[in-house]
Amino acid sequence: MAARNADHRSDPESDLSAPPGLRPPADAGQIAELERWLRQPIEPGYREFLEFSDGMDNLRSGMPLLGWRDWPSGDTLSRALRFRDIVTSIDVHIDEGLTEDAVLAPLSVNADGTVGIFLVWDEESPEKRYFWVGNGDAAFFSTLSEVFDVASGARSWAEFSTE
Repeated sequence: MAARNADHRSDPESDLSAPPGLRPPADAGQIAELERWLRQPIEPGYREFLEFSDGMDNLRSGMPLLGWRDWPSGDTLSRALRFRDIVTSIDVHIDEGLTEDAVLAPLSVNADGTVGIFLVWDEESPEKRYFWVGNGDAAFFSTLSEVFDVASGARSWAEFSTE
């Protein structure tokens, strides 16, 4: 959080978006309900995060990290679902190595709906748990911690890129 807040303050366009922020935690029942909505097991790191904070405002460049309170409806979720529909309708996920049966549950989307992060459930690629895609770029992550590392600049996108 300290790194994300410092990054936000140093960005000349930071006044256009809210600073990064954590939310009150989700309880066990809410996390179980979210798991049903997502149609897949929640990755342990994401579960641990939800127990600490039910989502995050401005994970990166105005992109929130969705939690229980963002489901089953809302403007951000609607935008994320539309982006997921675009990604799956043109088979981006298949082109990047997931199967046709992979379940992509939106976890984040930018303001114009062109970049998103999905929690992935694909039995043939269990190590690919997070798919960050948009604007011609794509990367897979095994843990939420890796997503946070790239979002904060602690690790390079190139380590996870599909290119």
